[in-house]
Amino acid sequence: MTSTADVDRLLRAVEGLPHGVDRVRAAEEAVTAADDSGDFLARVHARYALHTAYVFGSPSPQEFTVAAWLTRALEQPEVPLPDDLRHSLLWNLKFVLSRLRHTSSVPLDVLLGLYDDIEQRLAADGFRHATAVNRALLQCDIGTPDDVAAATAVMHTTPRDELSDCPACSGASECALAVAVGDTDGALTALLPTLNGTLLCQDEPAFSQAVALDLLMRAGRTDEAVAAHVASWRELRERQALSSGMIRHLVWLARTGRPERAWRLLGPRLCWIEDIESDLERMEMAAGSAAVIEAGRAAGVVPDRVGGEDSDLLAAELREISGSLAAAFDARNGTTNVSRRLAALVDLTPYDDAVELPTDIGSAVDAATRLIARGDLTTDAHAVPDALPDGVISWRAQVEHAIEVFDPVASHLLTAWRDHRADQPAPTTPTEWAAAAYLDRRVTPAADSEDPAAERRTWLERALDEATHGDDDGLDDRIRVDLAALDAEEGTGSWDAVVDLVRSMPADAPQSTNAMTSLGDHPDSQVATAWLERAAQAFGRDGSRGWQAVTLARAGWRALDHDPVAAESDARVSLSLLADVGAPRLSQVLPYLVFGVARAVQGRPDEAVEPLTCAIDLSRGMGEPAPVPALMELCAALAAIGDWPTLLTVARRGAGEYVSHGEITWALRSYVGVALLEIGRAEEAAALLEDLLPEVRAQGSTTVAPTCRTLGRALERIGDAEAARQAHLLAAEAFEEDQRFQDAARAYLSAAELTWDVSTADEALPGYERAGELAFDAGDLDTYVGARRGRAAALAQADLEGGLAALTACVDDARRLAAAPHCRYDVNAEALRGSLLLQGARLCRAQGRSAQAVDLAVAAQRHATQIPAMQWEAQVLQASGLAALDRADEAEPLLRQVLDAVNDPDLVWVRIEAARVLAILLDDTGRVEQANAIWEQYGLGAP
Repeated sequence: MTSTADVDRLLRAVEGLPHGVDRVRAAEEAVTAADDSGDFLARVHARYALHTAYVFGSPSPQEFTVAAWLTRALEQPEVPLPDDLRHSLLWNLKFVLSRLRHTSSVPLDVLLGLYDDIEQRLAADGFRHATAVNRALLQCDIGTPDDVAAATAVMHTTPRDELSDCPACSGASECALAVAVGDTDGALTALLPTLNGTLLCQDEPAFSQAVALDLLMRAGRTDEAVAAHVASWRELRERQALSSGMIRHLVWLARTGRPERAWRLLGPRLCWIEDIESDLERMEMAAGSAAVIEAGRAAGVVPDRVGGEDSDLLAAELREISGSLAAAFDARNGTTNVSRRLAALVDLTPYDDAVELPTDIGSAVDAATRLIARGDLTTDAHAVPDALPDGVISWRAQVEHAIEVFDPVASHLLTAWRDHRADQPAPTTPTEWAAAAYLDRRVTPAADSEDPAAERRTWLERALDEATHGDDDGLDDRIRVDLAALDAEEGTGSWDAVVDLVRSMPADAPQSTNAMTSLGDHPDSQVATAWLERAAQAFGRDGSRGWQAVTLARAGWRALDHDPVAAESDARVSLSLLADVGAPRLSQVLPYLVFGVARAVQGRPDEAVEPLTCAIDLSRGMGEPAPVPALMELCAALAAIGDWPTLLTVARRGAGEYVSHGEITWALRSYVGVALLEIGRAEEAAALLEDLLPEVRAQGSTTVAPTCRTLGRALERIGDAEAARQAHLLAAEAFEEDQRFQDAARAYLSAAELTWDVSTADEALPGYERAGELAFDAGDLDTYVGARRGRAAALAQADLEGGLAALTACVDDARRLAAAPHCRYDVNAEALRGSLLLQGARLCRAQGRSAQAVDLAVAAQRHATQIPAMQWEAQVLQASGLAALDRADEAEPLLRQVLDAVNDPDLVWVRIEAARVLAILLDDTGRVEQANAIWEQYGLGAP
């Protein structure tokens, strides 16, 4: 029998996965394990995780079966459900309402019956707004515009509650209702806070931006539509669960005169249609895809066959899929509303206004890609209070108010309390005792404290004693949690004790939510994240939106090392909540930081720059230095996208803020060196890095390796090959010592190439061999092949046959590496073999083995049919060898063919080489005038 601990472990693993098929499979495994455990609550938690995985990542008909099970568990629990779990199950029922509308196979009477059942279930717990919203949206399918308007009025008069959608999602619903009654202006007004980035959630603003494309164009707001397209596409391009948003982009592109781009983006996503379970989304994806293919066929940009199928037949099949689903919806609903909306969705009638789109979405202007409204970053610093509060009760009241609105004056008040505590009158009433305990509990040790932990303990113990005399229910329990957490941090207690204390507090106790946040310091980041998110839910239920935002930001920070997707989501919601409550900008630093770091660790550095810059600017606007994590991640992101001027500015200013901070200072100065090198100031970079290197080597810094690597590149640029070789060797050794084997392999490869330049091929061999060994271990196929190529060329200097044999063996070795589990790359064996044969031909030609060079060049052409550059270069090598063998009559046609056929600007070097070889051939065969004409035509200059 499976233990509940094993089920918990599986559920934590589920939470660590991004939404999609893998998360569904992991959740299904957790359900099986939970059933085997026999524990009712474990079974509920597992099915809740599975239903959430279906809804957000991989819709399936099974989700309704799971939802029915959860509803029974809600109505007839085997054991009492914890409040937070009960709330989650009620929230889940709300999603079922919207999912039912997306399924054409549920008969209308059954659908309406389910709506009645769910409405009754939610109303019994005091929740009515969610069902009012979904009934209004259902009228968009089954009713007239008047029915929609009446249902919308009911929705507007039903108070929002804890199950209401977030403001961003509510705006999307308002938009859909406005569209249903033909109110374009109202639809755009509903989306405005989401479109300008004020409201965010898991799918917003990206989805609403996609919906707004057609609305903005019809309103004549072309520039805003372009900006919405750029921003939203980058968010939706890989979100299969949001395919209905993605396809709106492609239809919009086709409608605005860009069918070639629409088809290019649709091609790799056509396979999504087979995996979409939602009838509504599959219908829209199929119809939109058919429209894009037909527009592309008319423009001549879609080939005759797609994936082995006639493209016209493919479009017809997609039309059949969408048409049959639309007919099923209409038959079920008794209206033509769905098919009319579908026709409007795929209408390709050109808009009145011309659209100028960026040619490269990845390099679109910053204003268009901005997803977060930054606002004014300047603010007045909060003043230190002129006078101390009058009495302990007033003191507490002022601190509580300042903390509630995130006013930094709270820290000044608490510091003053710490410094003047001994001068205050002793408490005499229960309220005064409670106020003193509240303040003492929040005191932090002075910066120069010799033993901060002991001082903190003294304040907490005093506060606990005071709380027992006070009238603040639960404060003593909260202080006991603080003391237990302090014990755990010092290693004299366990975090399990903290968990037990938190769980022992009544869920509705005034201190219980704050107590949960103590577990945000738990050493296990997954545990810490779970408790912080639970606390955030509790803050949300009691209306403390600002604290919900702050706690979510902390949860996102802890989630960064195990679930960056969840961290990004938490940061988005946190920023939305903070904006909603009008919190000071200083409180937004952490959410922006989490948002940026999460995107960076997901491999999206271009999208990380904006939020990281916000975090830094907000801190500096309050007179604080840039947060170190934001500064370092921003430098890394700027380096990754190659924005060297900005990197130079950021790194230099950061190094000025952190002048003597060891690793931080050295890393920032190293980034300055990188930026100087990349903007063409290699001598300045080399001088800076040469000054930095002795310092970091003396301190054993982790910056040694990257500093040496950049120094080596700078020295290469200024022509000091021997010094560059030494720098690369130092980098390789340092990377290897740090177990960064991929970087070490690349450094050894650079050192080997420079060794050959300044010494001999024999001296370079050990470097090539070590580079190959480390690249193989690291799974770096490109570096491995490069090292093996270099080794083969070096061997060939003394033993041509040995070098050629090494090249031949490289194909099999590369295949073996590509098949290894740790390798993240594929190998195109044909292209690689052709490339190696071409290299062999060069080696043979350089050593005068012309006949062998010709054979290898011909063989290379057979393997390089899909790579024009390699094909033409091999042909030139073949001709060169033939000419050396006095077979000019065979060589000349090959060279002239290259000159006639190669027109690609990227292959101009091939034409020039062909011209050079042809001119020499003409000169050698007595056609001096023709040779001179070639020299002159191609600007070569006669030898």
